[in-house]
Amino acid sequence: MNPETAAALKEFAQAKRLSYTEAVRRAIAIAKYIEDEVREGRKIQTVDADRNEVRELILM
Repeated sequence: MNPETAAALKEFAQAKRLSYTEAVRRAIAIAKYIEDEVREGRKIQTVDADRNEVRELILM
């Protein structure tokens, strides 16, 4: 794991008060959910209702 990824994992785990193992488990679960949704033809979006903005997550 490169230093940038390790730092992101540490930050995420600390913010959520999780062990590194649980943080990785959750990240994998989220990645799988997103992949499954995209495979089914769905789009993943975030919405900022205050600004009336929609952003689409595009995976490569």
